[in-house]
Amino acid sequence: MSKVFSAHAVSVDGYLTGRGPGAGRGLGDGTTLFDWYFDGDTPSQVFDGFRLSEPSSRVFDAVAAPGVTHLHYEVER
Repeated sequence: MSKVFSAHAVSVDGYLTGRGPGAGRGLGDGTTLFDWYFDGDTPSQVFDGFRLSEPSSRVFDAVAAPGVTHLHYEVER
């Protein structure tokens, strides 16, 4: 089995820069980093009020479930 390594970056202010940032346009057409918590069609099973996309909901709920200390996730080919 092959291994996949990934790196992640975090926006500490909670905003993303979109197209066209600059003077008078701020961050351009970017949105807040955590909009994806609330703009999906699948309610989270762990946090009330969170509505995620279906794929995000599966991963988020698995990671955020009480008592989870690590996650082993395999993708079938």
